[in-house]
Amino acid sequence: MVVCWKTYADCAVAETLHSMNETRKAFRLIVVKYKRQAELFDDAPKYHVIVSNRAESTADTLIWYRQRGETSANGSRS
Repeated sequence: MVVCWKTYADCAVAETLHSMNETRKAFRLIVVKYKRQAELFDDAPKYHVIVSNRAESTADTLIWYRQRGETSANGSRS
């Protein structure tokens, strides 16, 4: 399998379609790779996976996902 990473300002993104064994419905797997700041023994990249059924572009889905995280984290405060 060849993975094509698209580079953004703060990360790299690869995407594929996936479906579970017992279903015909496919969904998007978006893998986000962040450069980790140099640590003492581990400078391996950090990966984050987004599962989505959104039809918009990968960049727009990434923006939506990040805004959603900010809203849900900040929305729980009073």
